[in-house]
Amino acid sequence: LLPAPGPALAAGELRGVRTRFGAELDLAWGPDGARAVLRPHRTHRIEVRTSSGTEPLDLVAGEDHVLTLGTW
Repeated sequence: LLPAPGPALAAGELRGVRTRFGAELDLAWGPDGARAVLRPHRTHRIEVRTSSGTEPLDLVAGEDHVLTLGTW
């Protein structure tokens, strides 16, 4: 979702980012991992791409979906 290299971006947070697929995204990251909360406004299937591959993710309108990486 967001590369955060170097000490200047070692930890941070974004809130309320609007996605192209009709959801709001809150993203937080730190040295031990990252957490993304997707809040879809419509039911939709997306693909989540990570360093380990691509997986489908079914989002349901009005239901938050939390993705974590590391020990967040």
